[in-house]
Amino acid sequence: ALVGESLMAVPASSEASKNDSPGAVLRALEASGGVLLAARATVFREMYNGRDVLAPNSRPEYADARGYVPVERWIMSKVVAENPISEDGEGISKLVTPDGLVRLDYACEDTAAEWALLG
Repeated sequence: ALVGESLMAVPASSEASKNDSPGAVLRALEASGGVLLAARATVFREMYNGRDVLAPNSRPEYADARGYVPVERWIMSKVVAENPISEDGEGISKLVTPDGLVRLDYACEDTAAEWALLG
């Protein structure tokens, strides 16, 4: 099987709870032979007119309910985006596991886990 083949079947809307995060990450590492995949972390911003490079962001109709457009992609981020109108977990990367998506900040809180993030 290809690395991550079974992990890609996880529905994007499913998210593992904070308490389940350590086990979910370890199961993902075992299933993939030691490779973790991450979903995109897109950050929306206000007052930006782009050229639709990363995502549709060149026109007002592309804005979300806050009036923000997708502008930035954060890679393996544990930091919440600071926007005047915030969304829970915006900017936090999510690891793809067989149990659902796991927020990277939750996964890194498990000090007993013995896994390294290499890039």
